[in-house]
Amino acid sequence: MRQLKRFVFRKHSKSVVISEFGHSSYGCYTWPSAKVLAALLVQSKNKYAGKHILELGAGTALAGLTLAKVVHAATVVFTDHPMYSQVIQNLQYAIELNHVQDYCTVKPLIWGDFSGSIAQLLQCHPDGFDVIIGADVMYDPKDFEILLSTVSVILKASPPNAVFLMTYQERSSRRSIQWLLDKWGLCCQQVHLDLFDTLDWMEDMMMIQSLESYNVRSTENECHKDQYDIDDICKLPIQQISNEESSHSQSGITSVMTFEIRLCHTG
Repeated sequence: MRQLKRFVFRKHSKSVVISEFGHSSYGCYTWPSAKVLAALLVQSKNKYAGKHILELGAGTALAGLTLAKVVHAATVVFTDHPMYSQVIQNLQYAIELNHVQDYCTVKPLIWGDFSGSIAQLLQCHPDGFDVIIGADVMYDPKDFEILLSTVSVILKASPPNAVFLMTYQERSSRRSIQWLLDKWGLCCQQVHLDLFDTLDWMEDMMMIQSLESYNVRSTENECHKDQYDIDDICKLPIQQISNEESSHSQSGITSVMTFEIRLCHTG
């Protein structure tokens, strides 16, 4: 069952529609970190307008779509692992649904695959990217090094002031990535937020509407979507988001941390 959600950015009179699958993988659900990242990008929209963006582990693409539709980034490249074919298809569907296919693309990307998918990405984008974004991409500790090594390689191919902006939902206070940052020549700075104030300004900035669900026939390797246009989607009945879902989202938001990661420039 496909679930559609509309994120309305009140002050900008813009909205983003994303597509979720409740039964699917982690990549087909919008996690609290993605909501925080989207709100932060809109709050600092002048910093990101006109920039070339790469989203890692894009999932439902809320942050990247927000950059495309609300912030007016020049280009956005959405990436996720090719083994998650339903996620890749859902990303393409979201781009078409939001009418941003003229300057947004989807590419499969395997972290750590330097001579394969990463090389192909940089061949298509030889000047790299101004900003790399990632929401809750540090979920599994076994992926930490391949993620940071990928970020390091792409930043080296990008403009000198390029940055990786990452939101992370803290699940263990005992995790440390400093040795990996050192190994890959990266410097990390936390963006400090009062997360209870964050709840207030997110609520003021962004209204979330749950739209009527509809069936999507799916197989192991692909999903067969109904043909919907965003104008049709916006006419679907709005369903109240449950108190349980709202409370779960708010509790997750208060544990989200934000980091800026850059190449360390020495000498």
